[in-house]
Amino acid sequence: MRIYIAGPYNPYGRTPHDSIRVAQQNVDRAIDVANQIMDTTDHYCFVPHLSHYIHQRAKEDRGYWYMDYDFTFLEHWAEALFVIEESPGVLKEIELAEKLGFPVFRTIEDLWSYPYEELK
Repeated sequence: MRIYIAGPYNPYGRTPHDSIRVAQQNVDRAIDVANQIMDTTDHYCFVPHLSHYIHQRAKEDRGYWYMDYDFTFLEHWAEALFVIEESPGVLKEIELAEKLGFPVFRTIEDLWSYPYEELK
């Protein structure tokens, strides 16, 4: 199964210095969850938080482009959504996943017990 990893990215309301640290922690956490899923199942994961690195190296401000970018993977690649923790962006991802009829997982155990053969 192709799983889109959803979790907070933006550290709203933080100081500029703290913002960078919290964003990196959120990216690391999403990578760790994807690795845990891929290490314990035969599923593949898309980690939208990796857009962080594109964002860091951009030569100009694109605003909130990454949500549109990430949604293309949710709409055209993913078969399921895994929620690490809710945030304003994650709520939009959940809404789209439910509209598309995808299962939404909130724990690794739920993912392990899901009869994903039904998706094939």
